[in-house]
Amino acid sequence: MTVASLTTAATVGIALAPLSRPRPRRPMDVVEETIRRLGVATLILIVGGSLLAPPLLPPAEVLATAATLGLTLPAWFLVLRRGDEPERVLLVGDDPGKAAELADGLPVEPVGFASPRPGLLRGPTERPPDENRASRKRVVSDGFGDHADVIATREGSFRGPKRLGGLSRLRSICRDHDVDAVALAFRRSDRGEFFGVLTVAAEYDLDAFVHESHVEDVLVADGPASPAVETVVDPWPWYARASKRAFDLGFALVGGVAAVPLAAIIAAAIKLESSGPVLYTQPRTGEFGRRFRIPKFRTMTPQSEDPRPGSERQRITRTGRFLRRTHLDEIPQLWSVLVGDMSVVGPRAAWVEEERVLEEEVDGWRTRWHVKPGLTGLAQINDVTSTEGRRKLELDLEYVENRTLWLDTTIVVAQFRIVFEDVLELTIGHIRGWRT
Repeated sequence: MTVASLTTAATVGIALAPLSRPRPRRPMDVVEETIRRLGVATLILIVGGSLLAPPLLPPAEVLATAATLGLTLPAWFLVLRRGDEPERVLLVGDDPGKAAELADGLPVEPVGFASPRPGLLRGPTERPPDENRASRKRVVSDGFGDHADVIATREGSFRGPKRLGGLSRLRSICRDHDVDAVALAFRRSDRGEFFGVLTVAAEYDLDAFVHESHVEDVLVADGPASPAVETVVDPWPWYARASKRAFDLGFALVGGVAAVPLAAIIAAAIKLESSGPVLYTQPRTGEFGRRFRIPKFRTMTPQSEDPRPGSERQRITRTGRFLRRTHLDEIPQLWSVLVGDMSVVGPRAAWVEEERVLEEEVDGWRTRWHVKPGLTGLAQINDVTSTEGRRKLELDLEYVENRTLWLDTTIVVAQFRIVFEDVLELTIGHIRGWRT
């Protein structure tokens, strides 16, 4: 083997070495990271090799080798990533009783646990403070081989695996311990801690198990009944996610450029009718409960808001009614699609305060959080609003279960048809009004 071949192999090997460990990674992340590292190695070989006399390798050979590796190595690293069945499960939560039940119901023994409070799992909040302090003790965990800090509840003490850190270190814990699944033992399925853990599971393509008491708030995989219920963290395969993101980017770029003249006219109409800003932002709920601010053209007089669905109608301006009727107030949301907060098609992004009301009224409302919200969707083209929470949830979940690129295209075409019909109807109505 020549010096050139050895140097090339060593350079590429050093660049790709971190990917050889079966650490948790999403498939698209594996592909992107492989291509990025190959690109760096190729640049080093071409630039560095050209400075030598004679040159190390012709640039054409380096590029051909990089292209071949770029097509084959991602699949190999995906094979190395991990198997289909979870082998290293991290227990995460704040409820000792549920943690104990999950530990018994998991397919494998947990490698450790992470809890919101340093070193301790929280017991029921209704206990007197003195009893809380008196109940803390250090025990030797049976069957887990190390110590664990626990709180003894009235039902007994949770004896579990070694605590590896808090939730702020969850990502590094998953990487350092090659975790391939998480088990959530939380008292409440709140958007901060509970869905925050699911966010990490989605980022690293981890399996997730939840306690059976939380099944209404997550998408559930088919499987045997058990205290540890497997969830569907990402309902779509990686290639479906990739095609959807490509569709979103193309739509947002083309639509944004095409809408510039119309946006200027709308901005002028808003300023002429009422005082206040042209754009209006509002906190909305995104994927896995994450909050983000959504931009829209202002359609209401600037006053305080009421979270009850339908309560804002009295404050809508005349221009605002036209914008809402034609959905033109949503043009600025193309920016949210471009930066990845939203998708073109998906469940409607509900106002955070409105969402709290809907969570109380509609069982299972949080299952919508497993996908990005959209500009339009099955509920929108069927004229189902948040005042019909149950029906809206059914249509949103129907989309999640049956989503394809063709379905997205069909929904977008249907939305354009609705907008065209609304504009035509409003135009005809104005013409008739002028004649009379």
